[in-house]
Amino acid sequence: MALFNNKKNDDAFDSPSKIDCILDIDTIFTGELESTGSVIINGVLRGKRMIARGSLTVGEAGSVEADIEAHDIKISGIINGNITVKNKVEITQKGKLYGNLKSQRLQIIDGGIFEGSCAMGVVKEEIKPTLELENMTHHKKT
Repeated sequence: MALFNNKKNDDAFDSPSKIDCILDIDTIFTGELESTGSVIINGVLRGKRMIARGSLTVGEAGSVEADIEAHDIKISGIINGNITVKNKVEITQKGKLYGNLKSQRLQIIDGGIFEGSCAMGVVKEEIKPTLELENMTHHKKT
């Protein structure tokens, strides 16, 4: 099964950065999730905030109830929350986004649902890790 498209273009999901976290079907995570890489969610994530410095893919079975910051997001499942995306948001035919959106680029495939407000343009806000994640990252390098 292919997780990403094989088209040769500038699609952010063609060459994902390292996938650091997969929340699979029949898994429920409650709390804040933060990753320096890419995240795939096919289960359920409920929390106040979710950060992925790489791409976030919410699969068809995936559901997220949180505010999200990411570099790119591909939505094939459901997101309930506000999202801030540095580059591109793609809502697929079965994807649903209920919340406000800030992004440089937005693509909604016929059948995709978006209910909320949208601010387009360069997202100037940098995705900053919490102090805890920043400390963990520095410990890995030494």
